[in-house]
Amino acid sequence: MSEALGEALAEHARLEAEMARPEVVGDPAAFRAAARGYAALEPVARAAARRDAAEDEALAAELAGSEKDRAENLID
Repeated sequence: MSEALGEALAEHARLEAEMARPEVVGDPAAFRAAARGYAALEPVARAAARRDAAEDEALAAELAGSEKDRAENLID
């Protein structure tokens, strides 16, 4: 993961936590500011989550293929 992507995801998580703080929830201006930043980073976070899921699926498929090849070699 690039440094910029890591920073963007960390900021997204920070803003999410910020919006849950009672003092921010009670301050409309602070909540709006956090919500705007969070919303701006949401497409980046969603894309990163999709990429991570695709990488996980690819790894699982690769491992499943390796296990199938091993099993076939045992039978031969």
